Amino acid sequence: DLNSGFEVLNGFEWGINDASCLWVKAEHLPESPIQTNDLVERIDDTHFLWLGRIDNVINTGGIKVYPEIIERKFLPFISVPFIITKQKDERLGEKVVLLIEEKNRGSVDFQKLDFSMLTKYERPREIGYINSFPLNKNGKINRSLLNG
Repeated sequence: DLNSGFEVLNGFEWGINDASCLWVKAEHLPESPIQTNDLVERIDDTHFLWLGRIDNVINTGGIKVYPEIIERKFLPFISVPFIITKQKDERLGEKVVLLIEEKNRGSVDFQKLDFSMLTKYERPREIGYINSFPLNKNGKINRSLLNG
């Protein structure tokens, strides 16, 4: 469960850099230490909470919002592919946007979405539809092609 955090395996050292991103070091890794773009929060000496990727952070009105956290909160309520992304906003700098594929328009019951579990900064300012999500070579949604 991503909400409960991760445990560091024996034989690995880890830490968090000045940008709050995870680094990992181990004798068997030739390129050690490995610096990631994963934003994490330390729980204790062997556990951390994964917040998301630094390149996905949404800065809305000066508040940093993590799309992956919002997506985890929506998972029980949205059964079709969706993504939380950002769009430029004149007043806020960036705004949170919920994107759903056009073919699934009408498949989400927005009345059942529990927006109370979100902070006011996490709440989508817009719900948009896209013909199809651009995918990377691993079959995951390519966020960098969506962030506007």
